Amino acid sequence: MGDDAVQMPQTDAAPPQMPEYTPPSIDEVVTRDVVETIVKTADADLELLDFSAKPGSDAGDNYMSIMYAVEVQTRSRKTGEPCTLSIMLKTLPQHPQRQMMINEMNAFGKEARMYDRSEERRVGKECRSR
Repeated sequence: MGDDAVQMPQTDAAPPQMPEYTPPSIDEVVTRDVVETIVKTADADLELLDFSAKPGSDAGDNYMSIMYAVEVQTRSRKTGEPCTLSIMLKTLPQHPQRQMMINEMNAFGKEARMYDRSEERRVGKECRSR
């Protein structure tokens, strides 16, 4: 090499590692309060009776979100008629670095605006059509 060449320092140091992280359980994310908020927002007439949640996709399918499939048993406060809702709940990953990156890109905001313009996002419409 010539005298003008930039010399890179040699290092045996390992590359930086992400801190150890344990994701929350489904029960910690999909709580009764979360489901109650979804149901009340969808239709104030619906009363939440029960719900169950499971993964909505395989681990690693989504880098920018965690999906949950939630089955919700409700009842009309007016008529007493039961209705089951099937909801796909999309949440931010709980890992702080991923949240920061996603927030900087405003990815959820852009997607929420698209769904706001779509009738397909209306949770509970199958119960209101009766």
